[in-house]
Amino acid sequence: MPLSPAIAKHLPQKLRTYCEGLRFPHVFLASIPLFIVTLVLFEHIPYGKDVVTGLGLALFISSRLRT
Repeated sequence: MPLSPAIAKHLPQKLRTYCEGLRFPHVFLASIPLFIVTLVLFEHIPYGKDVVTGLGLALFISSRLRT
């Protein structure tokens, strides 16, 4: 699935270039801010360790799936 032009115009060039080869670039891009927010709110989230682990795995796996 290609990266949406509406989203691509807001990304830095290096991140846009990296996302071009990903199979699911939108999942990868959504995982980045979710992971950061989860780290900030870690103390207030029930099962925070599991949530951080799951988002970290989603971020890692989605960054490795290439077309």
